[in-house]
Amino acid sequence: MYAPPGAHWTFDQGLWTASDDYRVIVAVGHFSEAGPSHLDLLESYHGKRLRLPEDKSVWADPTHIAWHRKVRFRAV
Repeated sequence: MYAPPGAHWTFDQGLWTASDDYRVIVAVGHFSEAGPSHLDLLESYHGKRLRLPEDKSVWADPTHIAWHRKVRFRAV
């Protein structure tokens, strides 16, 4: 699964999660970031669909994504 830069630790920290249709949801306003280009910032991925493998059997389970949104995500 392709996700935003630094995806693993920022996901673990609840700074972003995914919707049921595998779109990025960023906890805008819960952190600050800077970079050479706005395109490189986590916030710029908000609303974009994750790039998923063709094999749907390896996609994240929607139940687990829903748990992450409810328990880990720093809701906007």
